[in-house]
Amino acid sequence: QTFAGSTLSARANGFTAPAGYSFSKWCTTQPAVGASCGATSFSAGESLPTPESSTVTLYAVWISTLSISTPTSGLTGSYNSPYSLSVPSTGGSGGNAFSLASGSLPAGLSLNSSTGAITGTPTQVITSNIAIAVADSSGASATTSSFSISIGKATPSLSSFTVPSKTFGDNSFSLTAPTVTGSLAGTFSYTSSNTLIA
Repeated sequence: QTFAGSTLSARANGFTAPAGYSFSKWCTTQPAVGASCGATSFSAGESLPTPESSTVTLYAVWISTLSISTPTSGLTGSYNSPYSLSVPSTGGSGGNAFSLASGSLPAGLSLNSSTGAITGTPTQVITSNIAIAVADSSGASATTSSFSISIGKATPSLSSFTVPSKTFGDNSFSLTAPTVTGSLAGTFSYTSSNTLIA
């Protein structure tokens, strides 16, 4: 687009953005595809002071529209087990920053503000309804639909447990509780198939 005059205003009005793109800024030189302005640039609506007799040519720069995908898989985890979920975004001007738009994450999980990944080891059994937002360096933003992360009870695993060999009538003895992994806190009880013993 070519303009002439003393005070010009760069606007994006009257242009149709290519599908999947939005207007970013005007450049005074034509940038290579995928490159930033190599010279002076102007935002839409910004004044361009120029001498009365000069002509200025501006090149419109388009960027792919910022978008973020709502996760549809990987939405379940287990208590005390490592969890990871990717919330990808595409397009935008770069420098994307992710944040919670609504809700709260299960305890033990956190959102990486640079990558959008949700990771950690959950420490509660819960279903959390959340939405994730992303914003780029130009101020554009996008938000997922609300989705749920469900953390369920883990299947406990017992280890380091042995029963000493005893004969009926022996003195009383004690058993040491086994080591438990992957489970919420609980209590132990012991039973025997022989009703004369327990």
